[in-house]
Formats: sequence, C-alpha cells, structure tokens
Amino acid sequence: MVRLTLHHLMRERGISAYALSRATGLSYPSAYRMSRPAGTFGRLHADTLERLCEFFQLQPGELLRWTPGGQNGRKGRKGPTTVTLTAAAGASAQSGRGRRSPAPS
Repeated sequence: MVRLTLHHLMRERGISAYALSRATGLSYPSAYRMSRPAGTFGRLHADTLERLCEFFQLQPGELLRWTPGGQNGRKGRKGPTTVTLTAAAGASAQSGRGRRSPAPS
C-alpha cells in the first residue's frame, strides 16, 4: 500500500492543512485529506505532487511510503494495484503506440 508521509512532515514543521492549502494553491479539503495520519489517498495527480515537492523542497519519494501487502484502500480487491499513466495529446504517435494501419490502396 502506498501512503503519503505528509502528516509527519507537517507535524515536524508545524504546518496546518489550512497553511498548506494557502501556500500550495490546493483546495483546503484536498490538503486536509492528504494530511490525515493514515496517509491514504485515492488519486494523486502529478501537478499536486509537484506542488507538494516544491513547497517542502523534497523529492517525490520522500513524500510517499510503500508497504507490501496492502489493498490501497480498495475493498474486495486482491493482488497488485494497476496504475495507468496518461500522456499528453500527440504523445502516443511519438511513442509508436496507437498506430493506425495504412489506408487500403
């Protein structure tokens, strides 16, 4: 299970969820949810991760902790969690994916 270590960082530095939301531009509900002691989260967008890294001046790996055997908060699912990353428009053509077969002559 992947968890955020945000709660520990905020406690060490004396930062509230409100202060985090103001400094990073994240909404207060988002900052509050991410700062819970359990460290669980549903989705974490790259933009959010970048804002947190910039604010705390840390690498992304310092904000996350992985422990084996967790279900990542998903009830009834067993086995590995699948993560899907999406690329910007046009990137699939550059990477060779999504190629179309040539039009018939």
